[in-house]
Amino acid sequence: MARRAKPKKRYSRRVKGSRKRSRFLLSAIVALAVVIGAGWLGYKFWSKVVPKKVEAPSAEIPPGKKVNVVLYFGDEQQESLVPETRELITEGAEGNLATLLVEELIRGPRSSSQPTIPKGTRLNRQVICQGGICQVDFSEELISRHPKGTSSELMTIYSVVETLRENIPGVRGVRFLVDGNKVETIAGHIFIGETVPSNPALIKEGGARSP
Repeated sequence: MARRAKPKKRYSRRVKGSRKRSRFLLSAIVALAVVIGAGWLGYKFWSKVVPKKVEAPSAEIPPGKKVNVVLYFGDEQQESLVPETRELITEGAEGNLATLLVEELIRGPRSSSQPTIPKGTRLNRQVICQGGICQVDFSEELISRHPKGTSSELMTIYSVVETLRENIPGVRGVRFLVDGNKVETIAGHIFIGETVPSNPALIKEGGARSP
C-alpha cells in the first residue's frame, strides 16, 4: 500500500521568509537612521567651525548723515602715520565714502600732523572700491607738486591706503592713477605700478587723535 506524501510546510516557510524581510527592513531603517544622524552631527560641527559669510556694509552713505572716520597723516618727522578722527556730513546727493575720505586727506590735517597730499591736487573722479581694491585717480599735481624724498613719498602713498583700509570694510589695497593713467612712482623711490597693499606697521602706536 502506497504511503501518502506528507504535506509541505508552506506556512512555516512563509513565516521564515517574512522574518527575513522584517530583519532586512529593520537593518535598512537602522542604517538610514545612522546616516541621517551622522549627517546632522557633521552639519552641526561644520556650522560651528566654518564662519558664516558676512556681507560688508555699503561704502555709499545717504545725504545728511554724520560719519565718524579716521584719517592718517604724517608725523613731524614724516616717518610714521598718525591718526586723526573727523566727523563727515554728507550733503546733497548720496555720497561715496571712499571719495569723501580722500578729499579730506587732500584738505590736510587739523592737528599738528603733517599733510601728505600736495596742495592743488584734485580727484579726477569718484573713488571706486571693488573686490577689496580701491582705485584712486589723482590730478597731475600729485607728482608735479610733491616735495620729493623717500619718507614723504611713503607717507603720501600709505596715508591713502591706510585711511581707506581703516574706514571701509574689506579694503586691502589701493591702485593709484594720475590723470587716468598708471604711474610707476610719485617721486622716484616707491613703485606703485601695481596695487599697493596695506602696511599697518607704518602707523605710529598711541598717535594722538584730534577731537
